Amino acid sequence: MIPTLTTRPTERWEYLGELVHVVDGDTVDLRVMRDVVADFGFRMDMRLRLSAVMRFRLVGVDTPESTGPCRLFGKLAANVLAVMLSTADSIRVESLGEPDKYGGRWDARIFVETPSGLLDVAEVLVSNGYAQRYDGKGPRPTWNPEARYPLRSDDA
Repeated sequence: MIPTLTTRPTERWEYLGELVHVVDGDTVDLRVMRDVVADFGFRMDMRLRLSAVMRFRLVGVDTPESTGPCRLFGKLAANVLAVMLSTADSIRVESLGEPDKYGGRWDARIFVETPSGLLDVAEVLVSNGYAQRYDGKGPRPTWNPEARYPLRSDDA
Protein backbone atom coordinates (compact mmCIF):
# COMPACT_ATOMS: atom_id res chain seq x y z
CA MET A 1 0.00 0.00 0.00
CA ILE A 2 1.37 3.44 -0.96
CA PRO A 3 0.79 6.13 1.69
CA THR A 4 -0.92 9.32 0.53
CA LEU A 5 -0.66 12.84 1.89
CA THR A 6 -3.85 14.45 3.13
CA THR A 7 -4.66 17.92 4.40
CA ARG A 8 -5.67 18.17 8.03
CA PRO A 9 -7.22 21.66 8.32
CA THR A 10 -7.31 21.77 12.12
CA GLU A 11 -3.61 21.03 12.66
CA ARG A 12 -0.71 23.44 12.80
CA TRP A 13 2.30 22.59 10.69
CA GLU A 14 5.84 23.89 11.20
CA TYR A 15 8.34 24.30 8.40
CA LEU A 16 11.70 25.79 7.61
CA GLY A 17 11.27 28.51 4.99
CA GLU A 18 13.22 30.29 2.31
CA LEU A 19 12.17 33.67 0.91
CA VAL A 20 10.98 33.56 -2.70
CA HIS A 21 9.03 36.82 -3.05
CA VAL A 22 7.45 39.53 -0.88
CA VAL A 23 3.99 40.26 -2.28
CA ASP A 24 3.19 43.11 0.12
CA GLY A 25 3.70 44.01 3.77
CA ASP A 26 1.70 41.08 5.12
CA THR A 27 1.95 38.47 2.34
CA VAL A 28 4.98 36.44 1.22
CA ASP A 29 5.84 33.52 -1.02
CA LEU A 30 8.12 31.09 0.79
CA ARG A 31 9.68 27.80 -0.18
CA VAL A 32 8.75 25.61 2.77
CA MET A 33 10.73 22.47 3.50
CA ARG A 34 10.04 19.43 5.59
CA ASP A 35 12.36 16.51 6.25
CA VAL A 36 10.70 13.13 6.00
CA VAL A 37 12.09 9.78 7.11
CA ALA A 38 10.49 6.70 5.60
CA ASP A 39 11.12 3.11 6.58
CA PHE A 40 12.30 1.58 3.32
CA GLY A 41 12.52 -1.91 4.77
CA PHE A 42 15.69 -4.02 4.76
CA ARG A 43 16.78 -2.06 7.88
CA MET A 44 17.08 1.07 5.77
CA ASP A 45 15.56 4.52 6.25
CA MET A 46 15.03 6.86 3.35
CA ARG A 47 15.56 10.52 4.23
CA LEU A 48 13.92 13.06 1.96
CA ARG A 49 13.54 16.82 2.03
CA LEU A 50 10.25 17.83 0.48
CA SER A 51 9.65 21.44 -0.55
CA ALA A 52 6.95 23.56 -2.12
CA VAL A 53 6.46 27.27 -2.77
CA MET A 54 3.43 28.53 -0.88
CA ARG A 55 1.84 31.94 -0.31
CA PHE A 56 1.41 32.94 3.34
CA ARG A 57 -0.41 35.80 5.02
CA LEU A 58 0.83 37.04 8.37
CA VAL A 59 -2.04 36.26 10.69
CA GLY A 60 -3.31 38.93 13.08
CA VAL A 61 -1.99 42.01 11.25
CA ASP A 62 -2.72 44.25 8.29
CA THR A 63 -0.43 46.63 6.42
CA PRO A 64 -1.33 49.35 3.92
CA GLU A 65 -1.90 48.16 0.38
CA SER A 66 0.91 48.66 -2.12
CA THR A 67 -1.58 50.50 -4.38
CA GLY A 68 -3.92 53.36 -3.53
CA PRO A 69 -3.47 56.46 -1.39
CA CYS A 70 -1.11 54.85 1.15
CA ARG A 71 0.97 52.96 -1.45
CA LEU A 72 4.26 54.51 -0.32
CA PHE A 73 3.69 53.25 3.21
CA GLY A 74 2.55 49.88 1.86
CA LYS A 75 5.76 49.58 -0.15
CA LEU A 76 7.77 50.63 2.91
CA ALA A 77 6.13 47.87 4.98
CA ALA A 78 6.88 45.37 2.19
CA ASN A 79 10.52 46.49 2.06
CA VAL A 80 10.91 46.15 5.83
CA LEU A 81 9.44 42.64 5.62
CA ALA A 82 11.81 41.76 2.76
CA VAL A 83 14.85 42.94 4.73
CA MET A 84 13.79 41.00 7.83
CA LEU A 85 13.30 37.78 5.88
CA SER A 86 16.31 38.08 3.57
CA THR A 87 18.78 38.84 6.37
CA ALA A 88 17.53 36.26 8.88
CA ASP A 89 19.72 33.31 9.81
CA SER A 90 16.65 31.13 9.22
CA ILE A 91 12.90 31.45 8.68
CA ARG A 92 10.37 29.31 10.53
CA VAL A 93 6.75 29.07 9.44
CA GLU A 94 3.87 27.94 11.60
CA SER A 95 0.98 27.37 9.22
CA LEU A 96 -2.37 27.53 10.98
CA GLY A 97 -3.77 24.87 8.67
CA GLU A 98 -6.39 27.07 7.03
CA PRO A 99 -6.34 29.19 3.90
CA ASP A 100 -7.36 32.80 4.47
CA LYS A 101 -10.86 33.98 3.58
CA TYR A 102 -9.80 34.65 -0.02
CA GLY A 103 -8.50 31.10 -0.46
CA GLY A 104 -5.17 31.86 -2.11
CA ARG A 105 -2.97 32.33 0.94
CA TRP A 106 -2.36 30.27 4.05
CA ASP A 107 -2.61 32.02 7.40
CA ALA A 108 0.65 31.65 9.27
CA ARG A 109 2.92 32.97 11.96
CA ILE A 110 6.41 33.58 10.62
CA PHE A 111 9.50 33.78 12.80
CA VAL A 112 13.05 34.80 11.96
CA GLU A 113 16.15 33.50 13.72
CA THR A 114 18.59 36.33 14.44
CA PRO A 115 21.73 36.56 16.56
CA SER A 116 19.55 38.01 19.34
CA GLY A 117 16.99 35.18 19.17
CA LEU A 118 13.72 34.15 17.53
CA LEU A 119 11.48 37.07 16.49
CA ASP A 120 7.80 37.02 15.48
CA VAL A 121 7.73 38.98 12.20
CA ALA A 122 4.19 40.30 12.71
CA GLU A 123 5.03 41.57 16.19
CA VAL A 124 8.12 43.38 14.86
CA LEU A 125 6.02 45.06 12.15
CA VAL A 126 3.37 46.17 14.67
CA SER A 127 5.81 47.36 17.32
CA ASN A 128 7.68 49.47 14.76
CA GLY A 129 4.54 51.04 13.26
CA TYR A 130 4.51 49.23 9.89
CA ALA A 131 1.36 47.21 10.62
CA GLN A 132 -1.77 47.27 12.76
CA ARG A 133 -3.40 44.38 14.56
CA TYR A 134 -6.29 42.91 12.59
CA ASP A 135 -8.11 39.65 13.27
CA GLY A 136 -9.77 39.46 9.85
CA LYS A 137 -13.20 40.34 11.22
CA GLY A 138 -14.97 43.64 10.82
CA PRO A 139 -13.65 46.67 9.00
CA ARG A 140 -9.97 46.72 8.14
CA PRO A 141 -7.71 49.30 9.77
CA THR A 142 -7.46 52.62 7.96
CA TRP A 143 -4.44 54.81 7.43
CA ASN A 144 -4.13 58.51 6.90
CA PRO A 145 -1.93 59.10 3.84
CA GLU A 146 -1.29 62.70 5.01
CA ALA A 147 0.09 61.63 8.40
CA ARG A 148 3.81 61.46 9.01
CA TYR A 149 3.42 57.94 10.48
CA PRO A 150 0.15 56.62 8.98
CA LEU A 151 0.22 53.41 10.97
CA ARG A 152 0.21 55.05 14.39
CA SER A 153 -3.25 56.01 15.62
CA ASP A 154 -1.81 58.88 17.73
CA ASP A 155 -0.54 60.70 14.62
CA ALA A 156 -3.86 61.30 12.83
